[in-house]
Amino acid sequence: MLGSMKGGAAKIGQMLSMVDMSSLPRAYREPFQERLSSLCDAVPEVEFRQMRREMETSLGARLSVVFSDFDPDPVGSASIGQVYRATLRDGRDVAVKVKYPGIDQAVRADIKNLTAFLWFWRRVLPTVSTKAFIREVRDALENELAYETEAVNQHRVARMYRDHPFAYVPDSLAEYSSSNVLVTEWCDGVRFDPAGERDQAERDRLGEILFRFYVGGIYRNREFCADPHLGNVLLRGDGTVGFIDFGAYKFMSPAEIAVEKDVWRAAVDNDAQRLSNSLSEHGLITPDWSPDPALLVEYAAHAYGWQTRDEVTNVRGVEEAIFQMFDPRAEEFGDFRRYLFPPAHLASRRVDLFTTTMLRGLDASANWYAISAEWMADADPATELGHGEKEWADSRRGR
Repeated sequence: MLGSMKGGAAKIGQMLSMVDMSSLPRAYREPFQERLSSLCDAVPEVEFRQMRREMETSLGARLSVVFSDFDPDPVGSASIGQVYRATLRDGRDVAVKVKYPGIDQAVRADIKNLTAFLWFWRRVLPTVSTKAFIREVRDALENELAYETEAVNQHRVARMYRDHPFAYVPDSLAEYSSSNVLVTEWCDGVRFDPAGERDQAERDRLGEILFRFYVGGIYRNREFCADPHLGNVLLRGDGTVGFIDFGAYKFMSPAEIAVEKDVWRAAVDNDAQRLSNSLSEHGLITPDWSPDPALLVEYAAHAYGWQTRDEVTNVRGVEEAIFQMFDPRAEEFGDFRRYLFPPAHLASRRVDLFTTTMLRGLDASANWYAISAEWMADADPATELGHGEKEWADSRRGR
């Protein structure tokens, strides 16, 4: 049903497909996740005749004028459009993403329905019914529709990661892009299948790459892709990883980054009082609540201990601990509803959660603390990938 609705509903289905369903009864767990997983690529297709009309209207020319070759069979379906492979007249292979006809109106209807749904939760989870939270969710879905903005964002990231040792971002081609069509360089690669046959060393390497790109990008660049999921990751033949889809893109100020680093350091030091003070001073808990500092440290250990313990760890069970905090039946729920999530931090927490989901799917292990310390505490690189990234960054600064 979510797939047939497209728009924001399909996006929600794609995100749900990544979540560990271990809390569901065993009889329903696998079928439920399998059906949701199909949304990454199996959103119902729209006939090429309709999509061609959309493209030619946006491009202001027939496809044969712009492209020397255009495959009418879509290579993938996104939440609000379909993706095709084509070749420009100058010989460059490109990906062409085009919106479904009428999708803008459908998504905006989804936004209205979602807003009403969030208000419904105002007594149970005040955090998700604040005006700031709802505005952030609404803006995030609206941004999915802004292909011109996405083209600008993808160009920024492509330049930022040019010649990177393990991450590749295909550039956008603004001259061919519009409000309904986005044309980018073609990225060769295969879809990310966490169940694929790989040895543990390869799983760990891929997990570290995902962690460095999605989570590390927040703190290194103060701008980041806010939609990490398997459908946006491609494994390339040269060992690098391709990252696509930058419709959900966020920026954070130096002050906002400093808040998150301060909380991380307090959790690393197991400093309960400092953690409590940081959350309170930066408006991350309700003003009328004076929580037990030990309880806050316990929460941090459950949800983010894998990033703050100086040891090799696996993220199995982390999602369950996080979602337990949202479960009204859980003992901890009464306290968690007092947490606040300022809009600036919502996207970074989402990135953190769904990166965790991908790492869990990979069954990847690493000393995530030592890697995090590179951008949280300016520590020296702790891994081979870290050394390679530092050398690359140093060379760019020296140009």
